[in-house]
Amino acid sequence: MVAVVISFFLAVPIVIYYAIGYSFDFEQWKLIKTGILLIYTNPNGVQIFIDGNQKNASPARIRFLLPKTYNLELKKDGYISWKKSVTVSAQQITHLNAKDSEIYLFLQEPETTLIATSTQPLILMDPTSRQPVATSSFDFLEKNPSVFENSFVMVDSSLYRIIEGEINLIEQGIDNAYWENDNGLLLYANRNNIWLLDPSTGEKGDLIERSQQVIVHPQYNSKTNQIFYLQEGNILTIEAGALFDKNITKIIDVESNITEFFIDKKGERVTYILENGFQYEAKIR
Repeated sequence: MVAVVISFFLAVPIVIYYAIGYSFDFEQWKLIKTGILLIYTNPNGVQIFIDGNQKNASPARIRFLLPKTYNLELKKDGYISWKKSVTVSAQQITHLNAKDSEIYLFLQEPETTLIATSTQPLILMDPTSRQPVATSSFDFLEKNPSVFENSFVMVDSSLYRIIEGEINLIEQGIDNAYWENDNGLLLYANRNNIWLLDPSTGEKGDLIERSQQVIVHPQYNSKTNQIFYLQEGNILTIEAGALFDKNITKIIDVESNITEFFIDKKGERVTYILENGFQYEAKIR
């Protein structure tokens, strides 16, 4: 009876500490405040591995994680695996994306259909979803800043923002800049860099990607919060809102170079044209 009473009084504090988010760290031999990792995926039912140990399938709220950096891997049959190092902090809920959005997995073998064999230009892009930034000469800009008040202007290869009559340089050496009309974001890029700017929260864009290989035709997709682009003739995508290292996934890998492409608004299908003029549509997730 005495042993039972002693066991009870020893167990109660452990249960209480466990309930409020503590776990025992056997390496340090003491109770540690733990954290929580939230994982949402598209599709659902993705297997979650943390440091090689399988957890519940997504969506998942993984509790009692000691505060440290973990190797996270997401796997599902038929999809490209997703990997990332994620740091969990004590008494905090760790999200993987800035918008607490889903992690999108892409098909290993996209369902591809030949839709045209002519050399006609790719005309499927919705012209209302993307709008180029206004252009001007610097002489006209200096003399007439009010014309471009509270807006962005491209002059030669430089991007400027005009605020209260002041001309502010955003970035030099830019090849293209355009508005994503659906969400008011500005994407600008050159051959090796991609930036994404939300004018409501800042005056400088977030550097999304810097690469030694040439970047072509970057396109932001608001549904997946990813930027798709061409590199070495293939289509890649990079996470725009990741709080940790941004994952880059090659979603279309073909022998013949892709010269142009278009992602639909749902981020589910890509239409692309090869250098021989053949056009294809592929379901990518």
